[in-house]
Amino acid sequence: HRTDTLRLPFADKSFDIVTAWHVIEHVSDVSKTLAEWRRVLRPGGLLVLETPDTNCRKARILGAKYQKFWAAEHTYTFTRDTLWPFMETAGFEQLSRPWLGHLTGSGPAMAAYAVCYQSYQGLRSASGIAKAFQVFARRIEVEAAAIQDAA
Repeated sequence: HRTDTLRLPFADKSFDIVTAWHVIEHVSDVSKTLAEWRRVLRPGGLLVLETPDTNCRKARILGAKYQKFWAAEHTYTFTRDTLWPFMETAGFEQLSRPWLGHLTGSGPAMAAYAVCYQSYQGLRSASGIAKAFQVFARRIEVEAAAIQDAA
């Protein structure tokens, strides 16, 4: 289903969490999109996203030859350092990546999966072979004027 990231069809403060895997690099306006995602989050709600990392080893080595990052449908490219100013301006605070997540009541199979998945992601990141990064952020309460100025 396609939707306009600048006008989501949901009321203010509708969700506890918004996830966006490989979306932010495709939007027409990063600041306005983040402001819209923040609008639909409840106070303290989480934004979890993943985007290609233009600082990954493959992008640094191949540069402009690495077509996956420089594809025409990517309107933006990011590193952790270049994405965070947008996040902070939109009213988000950075959270640490959870190691295991919330496992209460999920059973041993899901707990094992969570441990394996997080270990896998951690090893990819530590070894420098990860080609994307995740952002974990919380909606913070800031003055409305500051957010409006960002949008």
